Amino acid sequence: MKPDSVARAPEVVLWEDDPVRRPLLTAILEGSGLAVTAPALAGVALERAAGGGCRRLVLDANVSRPSGTEFLRELHHRLAGHLPPTLALMQPGQASLRAAVRELGVARILPEPFEPDELVAAVRSLARPDERAA
Repeated sequence: MKPDSVARAPEVVLWEDDPVRRPLLTAILEGSGLAVTAPALAGVALERAAGGGCRRLVLDANVSRPSGTEFLRELHHRLAGHLPPTLALMQPGQASLRAAVRELGVARILPEPFEPDELVAAVRSLARPDERAA
């Protein structure tokens, strides 16, 4: 049985297409007590992010199929413009991609490379104040 802090943690949907990074990022977030779902397929990630249980979305903006912006556009469409609080991970110096994800409603961008504690802090910062202790 999971500890209460994990069982009550708001769901984080992680969309990362890299099969090496996805479990690493999942382990970092779960290690901090967050409940994470990290599907290997974009369609499943999109369904989970569009579902009512998604409290936060972490998206590698550099994913390829669909692209990060295509994923966000589809989610934006499905949720009538009301994205869950979203963190985009991206390489520095991508001004046009940065502008595009901001326009699509990304709340925060975390430049790569980053430290594990920076990732956790960035994800927690997306939460409402009453969720930050989760």
